[in-house]
This record gives sequence, C-alpha cells and structure tokens, in this order.
Amino acid sequence: MSIEILYWIVLIAVFAGLAYLGRNTNLKLWVRVVAALVIGAILGFIFGEVAASSKWIGDLFVRFIKMLVVPLIFTSLVAGVVSMGDPKRLGSIGIKTIALYLLTTLFAITIGLILGTLFSPGAGIDITGVDPYSAVQSSQSIGDRLFGIVPLNPIGSLADGDVLPIIFFSILLGIGIILGGNKTEKLGEVFSSAAEAILQIAHLVMQMAPFGVLADPSAPDFAVPDLAPPVTVDGKQLNNRRALLSKLNRFEKAAEVTANQSAKALNTFQRNAFEVMTSDATKAAFDISQAPEKLRDEYGRHTLGQSCLMARRLVEAGVRFVFVDHNNWDTHYNNFHVLKNDLLPHLDSGMSTLLRDLDDRGMLDTTLVLVT
Repeated sequence: MSIEILYWIVLIAVFAGLAYLGRNTNLKLWVRVVAALVIGAILGFIFGEVAASSKWIGDLFVRFIKMLVVPLIFTSLVAGVVSMGDPKRLGSIGIKTIALYLLTTLFAITIGLILGTLFSPGAGIDITGVDPYSAVQSSQSIGDRLFGIVPLNPIGSLADGDVLPIIFFSILLGIGIILGGNKTEKLGEVFSSAAEAILQIAHLVMQMAPFGVLADPSAPDFAVPDLAPPVTVDGKQLNNRRALLSKLNRFEKAAEVTANQSAKALNTFQRNAFEVMTSDATKAAFDISQAPEKLRDEYGRHTLGQSCLMARRLVEAGVRFVFVDHNNWDTHYNNFHVLKNDLLPHLDSGMSTLLRDLDDRGMLDTTLVLVT
C-alpha cells in the first residue's frame, strides 16, 4: 500500500469522525474547527508533501465561502434597508456607524503605536541587499475615494467584488424600494426571500467543513443552548456586565434627544433576557429531564415528542404562547413510507399525549392547541 493511499484512508476516516461528532454530539462548532486544524497539522507533519494532494478540498471550501460574500452583502443590505420602512432612520444609523468606525480606528492606531514603541519590531534585522519596494500608484485623495464609492456600473461592481460600491448601491436600491411604496413592495419581498436563501446556502456550505450541530430534545444530554451564562462567567461577572450595559444604555439615551419605541422595546428584551438566564423557574421549565421517564416514553423519544413535553412544561410555567416546529414534515418522495413509519407515529404519540397531559393537569380548557 502506497503512502498516498494510506493518507487518503486516514483522511476519510477523520472526516467521517468529524461528521459523526457533528451529527451525534453537542460538541460546539468552534471546538470541532480547532480539532480539525490540530488533526490537519498532525497529518501534515506525519505525511509531509503527500498531504498536499488534498489541498483541493480546502481550496474548494474557500471558493464556496468567497462565492457567498457578494450575494450575502447585496441581498442582506437591501433587505435590511427595506425592513426599516423609513429612509430617515438611515441617517442616525450612518452617523453612529461612522463614529464607531473612527473610534475603533483611533484605538487600533494608538495600540499599534504603543506596541511598536515598546517592542520595536524589526530592530536588529540586517536588510542589506534588499531592494526597497516602490509603489506603482500614488495614494488616493479623499475626494477620489468618495468618487470611487459611486459605481459606474453596479453589475460590474458585483462581478468584480468591489465591496464599497456594492454597499452604496444596495442602500440606494433599498431606499428606492421603500419610496416606491406599493408598486415595489413585491420587489422588497423578493430581496428578503433571497437574503434568507443565501443564509441557508451559507449554512449548507459550513456543513461541508464538515462541521454542524443539532440540538435534539430527544438526546439524553439535551440542554437548551444559551439559557445559562458560560461556565467561565460567574454570577458576579454577569451582574458586572449587566451594570456595564446599563451605563452604555445611559450614554446612548444621553446622545439621543428622543427615544423611539424600538429602543424601549430593546431595553425590555434585554431585561427579560437577564431574567430568563437567572430564573430558577425558567430553567426548571426547560429541564425536561425532571419529567417522569414513563411520561417521556409516552410522548415519544424523538424530537417532536420531547418538544411537545417541553411545550406543556412551559405553558404550565406561565408562558402564553409556545411554538413547536417539525422542520422535516415536507416530503417529496417515498411519501407513504415516510408518513407511515416516521412522521405520523411521531405526531400521534406527541400530540395525543400532550392533549391527555393537559387534561390530566386541568389545563386543557384554558389552552388552545393548533396543529397546522
């Protein structure tokens, strides 16, 4: 067996292992990415130049990522501007964006100057015989840069990947759709749908790494993600961060003369989020492991059944609206087999047990259950 065949056998086994971790464990995406980088470095060290034969896989993945950059910027910006509904709101957002950009640039320059002064990078290096680099173009003036933002041909900018002209044209197009009113409403919906489609494609591309994670309530170690603070953040740190956020909100309020309804709603959502993360009652409602094993079996040890159980616990805890999603119901082939052996049995066990459970607890008369 040649060394190259052995390398590909090992590589395929590694990919299969990473895919298994993505499908069958709750291992975080960044952990699997780091693991892949470490394993890749080890394989490169062991197999040497032979490992270069798989370089095309990484190149293909990078091409997929680059493929999405321009469509993602274009569709998401147009859809975002349209969702605002009022071009006047772009003014305050633009001013804040420019101010934040200048502030972060100032910080970056300051940090660079301080580190350069302290560590003197390049000091002592002998550059004798090195030809100095001569710039082929003079630096552009501010006026030239501003003119460069306006594209002569928007389609050409999209084809060439010129980000600033793409952003400028996307914002203008979004404003035009808003000003068009009912006549351009359908076009706005098209861009919103296109932005969602691009995001779904991006999700598929990320699976090619291959990495991916699925939080399944039927898994033995299931836990609702982001319900509790990270393990590295204790209660005191969480309160300190909340206090810092409160100070930042006060600065924002001082900078704006009038607070709109969106800002008030945001503060309400922030307060509710902190209450959810620190509430024992909320955590208990999400913790379906506290339910009797017999009841969990009656709901069904599958995603839909355990989701129905969690929905009942949330309603019992006082939640007024709960949505249970079954994202794999749509079938396009082998319909009768899939319905008979998978979809309908899961629906029967989960829904019938939910109704009976609500009735046993005296909650059915006050709970509206819709199946759509």
